[in-house]
Amino acid sequence: KLKGIESFKGEMFHSAKWNHDYDLTGKRIAVIGTGASAIQFVPQIQPKAKELYVFQRTAPWVVPKPDTDLGDISKKLIEKFPLIQKTWRQAVAQSLNAINFGLRNPKVLEPVNFLSRKLLSWQIPDRQLLKNVTPNFSIGCKRLLFANNYYPALQADNTHLIPYGLVEVEGNTVIAANGER
Repeated sequence: KLKGIESFKGEMFHSAKWNHDYDLTGKRIAVIGTGASAIQFVPQIQPKAKELYVFQRTAPWVVPKPDTDLGDISKKLIEKFPLIQKTWRQAVAQSLNAINFGLRNPKVLEPVNFLSRKLLSWQIPDRQLLKNVTPNFSIGCKRLLFANNYYPALQADNTHLIPYGLVEVEGNTVIAANGER
């Protein structure tokens, strides 16, 4: 529920009901929220947008996604030596179990919080943007998000992070909590 949303005359849809027929190329786009879905689609639409405004109420923890293209040589090695895949899967499972343990024992995650903040400062050279995307809570207090392309999308010349959240819409004008239009 957003004051004035019914006055908006442009194309509007929720990420769960994406309008794949609508071409975003060259458009000024406002994204409301920085939850798990936005972390996934913002990097996909950023290159198409003329301008992209991302309205963030609370900065989420976004950590690198251990995802890589294996390539043909790696695939052949895994096919020849299935123990490689089994070992990798066990390592992933143990990592997830360690995170789960940390969520139940927050003191254990203090080094992870320190390293995550350090990694964030390496990924975001712009001090103001860094301040705006740094969560004000420890890892584990809210859903942890995984992506390698979200922060680069936020740093693109056509992207603007609005760290105040969106409070109102007047026609085709969106109004942030700080009054910025």
